Amino acid sequence: MQLVLGEPPTGLRRPVLLAGFGGWGDAGSAASIALRHVLGEPAPPASAMIDPSACYDFTVARPLSTRSPDGRRWSLEYPKVAFYPVPLPDAERDLLVLLGPEPHFRWPELGPAIINYSRDAGVESMLTLGAYVGPVTHHVAPVVRRTLDLALGQRLEELELQDTDYEGPTAFVTALLHAAAAGGLTAACRSRARGAPRIGRATQGDARGRGGR
Repeated sequence: MQLVLGEPPTGLRRPVLLAGFGGWGDAGSAASIALRHVLGEPAPPASAMIDPSACYDFTVARPLSTRSPDGRRWSLEYPKVAFYPVPLPDAERDLLVLLGPEPHFRWPELGPAIINYSRDAGVESMLTLGAYVGPVTHHVAPVVRRTLDLALGQRLEELELQDTDYEGPTAFVTALLHAAAAGGLTAACRSRARGAPRIGRATQGDARGRGGR
């Protein structure tokens, strides 16, 4: 069964894969909002999508029934994770944005499928975004990181990004990071805590490196 439906975009210059998924790892929709901002309005056409029937429980992530503006037609929109090519003429590299609800199923297969598609599009490195609720003060924004690449770890340490010792339940971005490491993409984890007066959000992103949790 083909998991990625669509052809890789052509003409992108060493694009960076920017990925974020709504759901458990996206408190306050921080990652989704940030990536929608990157895509702009209107968003560029998607080059491909993950087969919704392969990764969602539709009784949990329900399809949306929508009516056309003239009221004459109805359509059914299924939840989807899609790839969006974003050329950046004023930058040295372009972007390939991956955005959608966090998949429910087949993480071990989806991760490699996403990485293979991204490599075919010319991607060499990946950055993932996320957000988590945490008891952090609004006065400071602690930043931690995770990478399996010793050289990158040293570089991040020089930037005063502390390693995290977190162990426990995780999100799909972690499965994607391990798939990236196995597939030869550079990837690492960076977590930022940002709080409100009573309770805050910890955001997780992935910078260049070679794998992470």
